[in-house]
Amino acid sequence: MGFDIPMLLLKNGLLHVKSVVSREALAEMLAAVKRLEEKFPYGFTHNDNYTSAVGVPKTESPKPTDYTATIIYPYVGFMEPVLLAPLAHPLIHEIVESVVGKDYYLSNVWMQSAPPRTGRMGFHKDPRGSVTFTFLLDSLGSRMGGTVLVPGSHINTPPPLFAMNDVNAPHPDEIEIRGDAGDIFFFATEAWHARAANESSQGTRRIFFNFSNRSSRNTVSWMNGPTPEQVEMAKAMLPERMHRMFQLDPELTANLQTDVLSPDEIRSGMNAHYQILADISHSRRTFGKSSFHPKYPGYTLPFTTRFTERRPFSMIKYLGYLKPIPLMKFAIRDVLLEKLRKLGKSAILPAPFFPFNSQVAPKK
Repeated sequence: MGFDIPMLLLKNGLLHVKSVVSREALAEMLAAVKRLEEKFPYGFTHNDNYTSAVGVPKTESPKPTDYTATIIYPYVGFMEPVLLAPLAHPLIHEIVESVVGKDYYLSNVWMQSAPPRTGRMGFHKDPRGSVTFTFLLDSLGSRMGGTVLVPGSHINTPPPLFAMNDVNAPHPDEIEIRGDAGDIFFFATEAWHARAANESSQGTRRIFFNFSNRSSRNTVSWMNGPTPEQVEMAKAMLPERMHRMFQLDPELTANLQTDVLSPDEIRSGMNAHYQILADISHSRRTFGKSSFHPKYPGYTLPFTTRFTERRPFSMIKYLGYLKPIPLMKFAIRDVLLEKLRKLGKSAILPAPFFPFNSQVAPKK
């Protein structure tokens, strides 16, 4: 490949790129956002950005006890194609390909609005095999609801559920995204990241773009949302060479996976971002080794990015992050789940995905 991962992104799991759209393009994007906010003032129902569930317009503003207590607009790039304008910048695709390999999906694009006095969203990791950038629609200062990330936490770390007594509490090493409207921040989905409280008197908005390699997923999160006409309008916003990232190819994904992984290895890769044994198994198999697929040149391996190539897996370092209370809590949960599964009642006690309990941010 002709473009390597930028050093800051490789080292810290975070990269700031300034002003990727013109002032005119930003103005058009903000006008589109205004149209969405007028039509759907409370956003959409929201469970998880990495499923293909269709959001339903909400009829009331979010409460502090909601899933993330933010206003979410799923697949906004299809409702308002002008919001895909940042994707026309060639540097973005060079960086994406340097992380996930060639021929990737635009897995998801959603807008998040953090109303005034909105509390934190808890630390988590996102599914492996992808990379994300956030585009700032509003300038962000400290404690204005921006993404926070622990630098370097994308390597040799367990899921935060097992490494933090309280995933909603600030981490001593976290840094908070700050920048101007029109800036973007790439971040490693494997890094510990969260959202800071918005303690300001104004709401702040940003758009997230997630890109997945084809070996990790056989679908996209927006699959059941936009109409075919909306997909074509979105593609028309971009050069033809970029249209491939809108196209599904489940057969290729199946071949990329089954040629190199057993069914158990596929399951551990899929669950590595929130199950500790799956994460250890997957990390030992992938860290410090080439991430490229042996049979498909240019493609990366399932549930893998090039972040892991240069760093071997360290069990000592990994285990050093673990906390006894979370380990005990989830061990009990897993025992109960197994008993319920044997009784055919596993739906009664679902495993938590992101245990976010966002609190109201304090007034200044």
